[in-house]
Amino acid sequence: MPLAKAPRWCIGCFSIIVCLMTACAGGGKPDSLYPTESQGLHRYAQAMGFYEQGCYTRALREFLAAHELFSAGDDQRSVAMCLNSIANCYRFAGDTPSALLFFDDSIRIYDRLQIPNEQIRVLANRAAALVAVMRLDEAATSLDQATTLAGDSPLPVTLLSTRGVLLTRQGAYQEAEESIRQAIVRAEPDNLTEIATAQAAMGNLMAASQRPAEALSHFSLALAADRKKGFFRGMADDLAALAVVHEQMNQPRQAVDCYRRSIKIYALLGEAKQAMQLMPALEAAARLSGENLDVTRHFVQQWLAGDAVEGICR
Repeated sequence: MPLAKAPRWCIGCFSIIVCLMTACAGGGKPDSLYPTESQGLHRYAQAMGFYEQGCYTRALREFLAAHELFSAGDDQRSVAMCLNSIANCYRFAGDTPSALLFFDDSIRIYDRLQIPNEQIRVLANRAAALVAVMRLDEAATSLDQATTLAGDSPLPVTLLSTRGVLLTRQGAYQEAEESIRQAIVRAEPDNLTEIATAQAAMGNLMAASQRPAEALSHFSLALAADRKKGFFRGMADDLAALAVVHEQMNQPRQAVDCYRRSIKIYALLGEAKQAMQLMPALEAAARLSGENLDVTRHFVQQWLAGDAVEGICR
């Protein structure tokens, strides 16, 4: 596994599993001053700009640069912050083994520094990565560790949402709904990441428990929050989820619309695998609705070939 270089990959998964964006990469600015601090903070801020759009390949390169600068200054808190962010980039690449290595190293440093709130954040991210690959028992262990660390303090919204997704995967729908409703109630009105994460988790639960009308409502709220934040990857994930629910409701025309919009965003992000995985579903829905996909195919092929006029991840 080449840890020193940013990998070249384009693979995605639904935001109901993975959409913890700003919270995923959080961490505090160190109190000490050292020669490379301002450079590290600058590169980290650049990385976050790409990260919050869903441009993970670009973000990873900047996080790696920031990690080098913070390491040179022996700023361990910022090193741990970068390791968590690097782990999330690997996670969204579908490289779970690499992600877990970086999560564990971040957790180790936060544990040594005795910063439990950041350790809880990383444990929640680690759990989300494990849920995405159906390693549910291991995910539950990470969430239990985070809950123990929290003690009597309120659990973070992202942890509640992740636990809800885990319980949904386990078929414990009532418990999942209780956890996600807590997340929705406690999400800050101006924290679009928390709102989108919790609403997408509830949409996933509603779809799994055969309540499609409610699923549409929650996924639509997630989409509105992601659109307002400018989180392109989240928008693509939300639209793909909406398309699936429309299919379940025997609404092929609406499914085509959502698939079309989702695939075009994935293509603009350079997420070839995710776009291509959805194309058969789009084509099947288009056959039912009688819609023509020639223009969509044209743009998707053009953008995936790197011929976008305004590449959003440049």
